[in-house]
Amino acid sequence: MIHNVVAVFCGPHNDDGSISYARVDAAIEHALRHDLPLIVAGDGNCGSDVRHFISRAQAAGVLDTTGLYDQGRCTLSDAQQVVGKVAEMFPRRRVHMHLVTDWWHMSRAAIMLMGETRCACLEDLTIRCVNVEGPTPTTNILRGEAQGVTDYLAGTYGERTAYEPWGKPASQPQELHA
Repeated sequence: MIHNVVAVFCGPHNDDGSISYARVDAAIEHALRHDLPLIVAGDGNCGSDVRHFISRAQAAGVLDTTGLYDQGRCTLSDAQQVVGKVAEMFPRRRVHMHLVTDWWHMSRAAIMLMGETRCACLEDLTIRCVNVEGPTPTTNILRGEAQGVTDYLAGTYGERTAYEPWGKPASQPQELHA
């Protein structure tokens, strides 16, 4: 038996500081359309974004929601949390994950999810990519995404000096503006 789950990595805020709902709304729609559990992982705004998105999903009618927050503030920590939660939900089972994230973030997120399955008790994880069109990143962010994939595959992810994560309110919780 194959178990299905939707996972979304919280996206960057818009340039004006308001929340971009592109990723989470696409994930909510996907979870509702296919009657699937939803995992929301993120690391910005001290967990406020994750709590806000879970409330949004529940208000929309998604019955099975899980929010994961990690202070690691990177896609790798999100991937590790999601894989750990999926392994907990479906131990030693085949899992089909519907990964929702921006088109420019998808490669790094999917590669990290697949790589982290080696560290969990998942026998078989397949990923269906659900690309979203959210805030447009700068050229430097796109280069950083490619470098992140290279570093992860080389086993050196996190060793390079990183820039402040793009579009993520950082250290103190902030009031969320829709």
